[in-house]
Amino acid sequence: MKLNEIFGVRSMKESFGRGNSYVPPLIREFAGEPEPEEDPGLKGDEWNMLHDPNRLVRQFDFDDASIMRRFVTEVLSFQEDANHHGSLLIENDSIRVEVWTHDVNDVTELDREYAAELSDIYGDVMGTYSNVG
Repeated sequence: MKLNEIFGVRSMKESFGRGNSYVPPLIREFAGEPEPEEDPGLKGDEWNMLHDPNRLVRQFDFDDASIMRRFVTEVLSFQEDANHHGSLLIENDSIRVEVWTHDVNDVTELDREYAAELSDIYGDVMGTYSNVG
């Protein structure tokens, strides 16, 4: 069965076409999405701003799978407590996170707080577990 048979031709075009505000990360990657812009509000952090929709994006890299699992566990726990969730794409030894407020289709203060918290979690996890042998 083909995807357009499952979702319908119109739905597929709306979901992945140029007119829609959301295109999944892998589709964007293959479409050659423009380079992200640095967000001055994140003070030198490694988060970037992408557009259509505006969203914060960061890639977290790991040398050890157990440290990556610890990071994911901490992020999932934080998301549940905060009742605000980002998109996590796990590939090999990295995790790409995207976050924005879907109701307003833009980045809000809540998203900036989410980004800052994930940066803190990453720093804590890397500092605590990287030196453990």
